[in-house]
Amino acid sequence: MACKKFTVRVDFLKEFVNEQLAIEDTHEEYRKALCILLEKVLMDSGQYDGFQSYDWRHGGRDKWIKDGSPADTKQQYLGPEYKRIYY
Repeated sequence: MACKKFTVRVDFLKEFVNEQLAIEDTHEEYRKALCILLEKVLMDSGQYDGFQSYDWRHGGRDKWIKDGSPADTKQQYLGPEYKRIYY
């Protein structure tokens, strides 16, 4: 049996992965797998534009500045490593 060939839009995949990464109770290994998959697709298609920490973007940066920008504890403001938003 021959496999059907189809195309998935990269922007659709990126949007889906960003939504999955934003879910609070998502397991870290699942997030990591999604990040690896999306980065591979984005890089291979020449569309990789970087990412930002979800928590940093949604209040972590402001809290870090309010707390005096402590360099030694910045990671706690960034949040989990694979909780990201891809551009």
